[in-house]
Parts: sequence; structure tokens; C-alpha cells
Amino acid sequence: MLEFVIARRDGNRFFDLPYDQWAAVLRPSTLPSHPLIESGPGNHIIEVTGYRINFIDEMPGLQVIIESKDMPYELARQVLDEICQNIVHATGSTYELLEMPSDRPYRFA
Repeated sequence: MLEFVIARRDGNRFFDLPYDQWAAVLRPSTLPSHPLIESGPGNHIIEVTGYRINFIDEMPGLQVIIESKDMPYELARQVLDEICQNIVHATGSTYELLEMPSDRPYRFA
């Protein structure tokens, strides 16, 4: 399992993409994908080339959990980099992708 957080870079801790836009924005631009669960309050799940990716609205940003243990890291980064570009285009805010280490807890200040 891989975990990431998509966080704003401007110091604001709120993820500013309205839920009704999640299905259109939280998907890669160049790979086939489809939602498994419609956008709802704070949760959205997609499948990309057979891999399941879960998005959860949490402080300090959008938590991303890739549940498939065998998804190549390079593919995960490509998918999430494309999604980050979509978010920037949709919101005008700048974001960064933070990888959460699986071997230790991570604390946000």
C-alpha cells in the first residue's frame, strides 16, 4: 500500500476543490480510469488500469491511499502528478504531493 497527501503550498490547510468536481478532476489525464464510488462528502475512489485509489478529505490536505500492493511506484507517481496538475488547473492553488512513509507515523505541524 502506498500513501500520499496532496497539500496546498500556500500555507492554507483546506483542500479547495468542491466535492461536485471530484469525479472530473481526481483522475489522470493520460490513463484510462473510472470512479468506483461517486463523489461524496470527503471520499472518492477510482480505478486506474486495474489499481484502486482512494481519496479522503483530511487535514492537512487530500489523503491518497493506493490499496493495490503491486502498483508500480513510477505509475503511482505518474497518476498522482497528473491529478495534481488537474487540481491546480481547476482551483488556481498550488499543491505538492507528499509521500507518507509506511514504516513510521508522520506528524504535520
